[in-house]
Amino acid sequence: MKEAIAHRVFAFILTVFLLFVSLITAYADNPDHGMEEIASYPVQSEPSENSNRTEASAAVPTTEPIIPAKFPALTVNAISNFFPKSSSEYNANTKEITVTYWMRSTKNVLSVNWDLEYDTESLSFSLNKNPSLNICPSIAENSVMSFPEKGKISYCASSMALFDFSSQDKPFVQIVFDVININPDEPILSKVDLTVDNLIVSDINSATGYSDPKEEITVVEDSIENPAIDPIFERITKMTTLTPSNFIQATESPSQSQTEQSTDPNGSVIASETIVPQTTSATQSTTAPTQPTSPTDPSVNDDDKPDSKEQGIVGTGEPGYAWISFGVITVSALILFIMRKKEIMF
Repeated sequence: MKEAIAHRVFAFILTVFLLFVSLITAYADNPDHGMEEIASYPVQSEPSENSNRTEASAAVPTTEPIIPAKFPALTVNAISNFFPKSSSEYNANTKEITVTYWMRSTKNVLSVNWDLEYDTESLSFSLNKNPSLNICPSIAENSVMSFPEKGKISYCASSMALFDFSSQDKPFVQIVFDVININPDEPILSKVDLTVDNLIVSDINSATGYSDPKEEITVVEDSIENPAIDPIFERITKMTTLTPSNFIQATESPSQSQTEQSTDPNGSVIASETIVPQTTSATQSTTAPTQPTSPTDPSVNDDDKPDSKEQGIVGTGEPGYAWISFGVITVSALILFIMRKKEIMF
């Protein structure tokens, strides 16, 4: 009786051992079997109402979009007999431009006289946008401005107390023009020409509080700049600026226009086809973004699909391991059968 019980215990232990070996063999190919790979799948949370409002407000453009063009609708050249030249290009949506001639001098201005001419076909002058304070803040209302003819502005000012141009760069002339008669199909070349007729600078006499005649220097006389000014006593910094350009050049594809021709056996042209490159916007992308495809998308190539381990799919092991597991279980069952037969025989 005791021997039969020992046989049963031995058979039970052997069976458990063999099952344990079979389980280890079955799991040898995938040690993470049965564990969900949560990290491999991104968690998507529902956006809140506040985030939707933020994204919607950010999507609304704050400025009018600039449409690229093949050529600028308006080109403005600001020139002068005293100040450097400056140029800028604008698109057909331009409403106004500002031309500014800047100056800084070692001495301050005693008197000034200048004339400014502009193209009336594309530019318009308005006193509402050009009060005396804006045209030259350092002189302000201590000036006389007249309009001897259309497209011409005359300006003069003088003060024994001098006008400050020595502390920093200041507008010597600043004019705001309205842009008119722009045709996007016909580029316009416009000009603003400042002629400084007379310019005298000086220093204050500390005793009188007015200009010191000994310190007066004529910088420009009768529209001619004085070349004999000693930079030790008088140095002038000049600059010309315009409203920044808002013109964007439309770009074309790198390939040039090509003509494909078909010829007969004798070498005569029988057909031709001209390939014209497409013009694309400089602010638009030339290629569309690639949309992600699902693993079940039939258009995805099998070679490009990730394997089961990368997708977090649990595998059953290689076929060889399956046969080994099947063999171990079969042997364990056969041993149990033999032990049971011995028990019956004895």
